[in-house]
Amino acid sequence: MKDDLFKPRHIRLAWALAGALLGAIFFLWLYGIRVLDPTNVEWLLKENGDPGQHYLGWEFYRSSAWDLPYLGMSYDVIYPHRTSVVYSDSIPLFALFFKLLDPLLGPRFQYLGIWGLLCFVLQGYFSQRIVARVGGADLREASRFAMPSTLLGVCLFLLFPALTIRMFGHTALAGNWLILIALWIFFDAEKKMQTLPKACLVWGGVGILAAGFHLYYLAMIGMVLVGVAVQQLLRRRGGALALLPIVSYCATALVELFVWGAFASNFADSEGLPYMYAADLAGLFIPQFSDTFETNIFVGPGVLLLIGVVLASFLYWKVKHKGVSFWKQYSTWIIPSIVISVLSLLASVSPTVTLAGKTLFTVPLPEWFIRFWGMFASCARLAWVAEYLLLALLCACVFRFCTLKLAMLILALCAAVQAGWQADRLIGIHNRYRDENTYHYATSLQDSSWNDLAQCGKIEHISFASFNVDTPAFWDFALLAADNDWTVNSFYLAHMNRRTASLTLLSELDALKPQTLYVFLGIDEIRTVNIPLHYYRVDGYLVGSLEELPLQDVEPTASVSIGLDKILNQDHKQPQRGENGEIMLAAGESVSGPVETIFPGRYTVTVEGSGLDHTYIYSGWHYEKDPYQQLEITFLEGTAQKMVFEFYAYSIMEGWDVSIHTLDDTPVTIESISIEANGV
Repeated sequence: MKDDLFKPRHIRLAWALAGALLGAIFFLWLYGIRVLDPTNVEWLLKENGDPGQHYLGWEFYRSSAWDLPYLGMSYDVIYPHRTSVVYSDSIPLFALFFKLLDPLLGPRFQYLGIWGLLCFVLQGYFSQRIVARVGGADLREASRFAMPSTLLGVCLFLLFPALTIRMFGHTALAGNWLILIALWIFFDAEKKMQTLPKACLVWGGVGILAAGFHLYYLAMIGMVLVGVAVQQLLRRRGGALALLPIVSYCATALVELFVWGAFASNFADSEGLPYMYAADLAGLFIPQFSDTFETNIFVGPGVLLLIGVVLASFLYWKVKHKGVSFWKQYSTWIIPSIVISVLSLLASVSPTVTLAGKTLFTVPLPEWFIRFWGMFASCARLAWVAEYLLLALLCACVFRFCTLKLAMLILALCAAVQAGWQADRLIGIHNRYRDENTYHYATSLQDSSWNDLAQCGKIEHISFASFNVDTPAFWDFALLAADNDWTVNSFYLAHMNRRTASLTLLSELDALKPQTLYVFLGIDEIRTVNIPLHYYRVDGYLVGSLEELPLQDVEPTASVSIGLDKILNQDHKQPQRGENGEIMLAAGESVSGPVETIFPGRYTVTVEGSGLDHTYIYSGWHYEKDPYQQLEITFLEGTAQKMVFEFYAYSIMEGWDVSIHTLDDTPVTIESISIEANGV
């Protein structure tokens, strides 16, 4: 379409900026302004989880030396291996930009708050562009009130669940505006892809953005690009205009990933995972159909209401315009939209397509392709493309089938329903980021001896005895390393093979290095009897070094007490406890834990309490989604007060535990559980 068919450019831009302002206001209401302070990092470390990973991943990348041609490679995390900043989900383009500014930054610096604000601003901007385009509000012939009404549609895009759920959780994935950019091009491809050079330039730029923020968006935007190619073919604009933009998109993304070092990392698992967090198609329209965070793709009741209204409006429109062919008029949008939606939904449900728990069919795919697709293991996210496309088309139908006043009323009502459905969660976010405690992080490493270590010049590296990032202590030590520009041998990364990590750590401890602080967390302490180091206990943590450090020596131990707080019931919750913290079990109850990494060797486990002769005790291990492997154990002692058994680990066991089940209605009390190494 020619520009003279549209409202003046400054008018369109002004209302797009109004959508951006709406996004900024919503962000500031939810998260406040303190998250925008680049020197305030404590709120990111508070949870010891994904936000801390994203922040610390950036800090280690920031202190890592440059090594061309890999601008995104980090050598300080998982040392001595190398890995890309892509795999710490630290928003690579931001990480690179601020690394270039490193001399101007303070000792602690975060850009995740700035990224969050940008996501909401761009979500508002591009959603307004889309709603105005698909609804015809930006046409010169449209009412002057049409553009203001598009902001009601923007509200629905800002209330899209994945935006607020992912923000400051899986922070990079909150960049939903990347999908909106692709959809904006799709809905306005005739204008934005007028020539082949322009089309290749546009999609090449989009490829750079996708690869520079999060790898999942490469797949999501790729689906939209396929729809655009179909659209160009339907409009008979030539095969080159349909296919070469795809080549441009893939080429720029691959080159950028090469520069990030994504293919040169020698620690990430590039083959993908053997399982997928897949969606069920019923989850689109049934609230809480999925009870897991990753597979919940419900669009929300406001969108469901909008679907119902649009269907009714469409039927009325068909009756009123009997002689008008809806299909003929809009086929160049409908067919590509179907292609995009099918690709998105099929990808989100994995090769096995299910509806309400029932398997409909399985797509026959070669093993190599399934392994490749396994790189997108949390594939339920890929449904976002179909959901955003659906929302855009619903807004289009409301504006085109209804009067403007009725359209405004419908969108306002649906936005209110969508907001009401999320009200408790959104208010919870609002209150949390107004709570002063959110911005105060207290590390468990409080002893002044840590400062002495940092100043003595004898430590340059922290080495963990096993891959165990599920404890707050791990993140405290990682922060200690980041603050002092030390390297670490263990860190949580996307596409990481935990077994590879454990084997790597095992080999590193077999060849002890100078200027290294070895950290033994939890049951890792049982390995110290066979490792010739100087040992020290600071803040309750056992550490060791080849060199003597300015700390008080302690003797290593072969027996370690397992914290009862790591022993959970069958629902993975804390069991009933007595006054002294002992676990109390009634008839039919069971507990298990601690879910730790066990290295090869012989071990003795002691359980003390009362009523233990009325229990069934076994031990085993479970790695991710692999079947539970029960160990062969030998009981050395069995009384009501004490159960002692022995087992041998022939290989590294990720997720080792002890399980205790009651056999009858005799009360059972567990006072302590300990494990002893015998020749590890």
